[in-house]
Amino acid sequence: MIDIIIPAYNAHNTITRTLFSICSQQIDCKLNVYICNDASKNDYSDIVNDFKNYINIKEIKLKKNSGPGEARQIGIDKSKSDYIVFIDSDDVFYTPIALKSMYEKIKENDSDVLVCSFLEQTNDDYVLHTEDYTWLHGKMYKRSFIKDKGVKFNETYSNEDTYFNKSLFIRKPKIDYLDDIVYLWLYNEDSITRKNNREYDFKGLLGYIDNITEVIEEARKDKLSKEDIAEYTFSFLYAVYFNYLNFYDDKSVNLFIEKSRKLRQYYLEYEKDYKVLKEEMFVSQYEFFKNTIDYMKVINPVITFDEFLKLYDK
Repeated sequence: MIDIIIPAYNAHNTITRTLFSICSQQIDCKLNVYICNDASKNDYSDIVNDFKNYINIKEIKLKKNSGPGEARQIGIDKSKSDYIVFIDSDDVFYTPIALKSMYEKIKENDSDVLVCSFLEQTNDDYVLHTEDYTWLHGKMYKRSFIKDKGVKFNETYSNEDTYFNKSLFIRKPKIDYLDDIVYLWLYNEDSITRKNNREYDFKGLLGYIDNITEVIEEARKDKLSKEDIAEYTFSFLYAVYFNYLNFYDDKSVNLFIEKSRKLRQYYLEYEKDYKVLKEEMFVSQYEFFKNTIDYMKVINPVITFDEFLKLYDK
């Protein structure tokens, strides 16, 4: 069986489309759908009644608005199927065989996580995501691995995907991949990730720093592989650096420095023992960011990474 968990906050105008995409799935495996109502203004009982004859659907009501991460975690805690898929209340599965393809692939090699391709709709185009390790979109998870490793969502309102997935992947699940596009991340100008985009991007990055720092601290506490922790630390601090370049003209950019002091501390702790890995991670992040932010800001930076590190001493 597969549990499909949908966090929903005032999503009455879009969630019907999401549910229709679930109803269209051509799969013999039983699907259990959980609408995790994150203290919306109205409940989803009418919508549940409309669909209950077609899919096994249930609404779980949260007592207070806690964010999509907490809503998803309650969905995990209240469900019990072997496999879990997350879908947002304004998105759809890309094809009627999306879940069938995912289920057959993850069962084929008894994998802990299946990573598939998904499309992101922007206001004027589509972006293809492949082998993505950040978003929850286009993934299927084995419940037993999540439970055995104690991976949970935290209570943040943004970048909860980052925290959950990074916590999971650093614990070395058996990963399989499917090139098929299975998920469509639809453009919604009212969603938290679209509204006031520049403002969200900046605040979201501050949340990103908090979340990845927490991932590293938990990995250190659990005594996971030092090399794996070093790889995460290098990769994350380089990401902070490149985003610092991207937002360099913002008057609040020094918040990046304040938020990432622990990351820099861990970087200095690991850099001597993992020099080659440090260089590899820098090249990897450089290649990524030169294609995702202003090209000139990356190839002709206002400050070098070494100069960036010295900002922490001021």
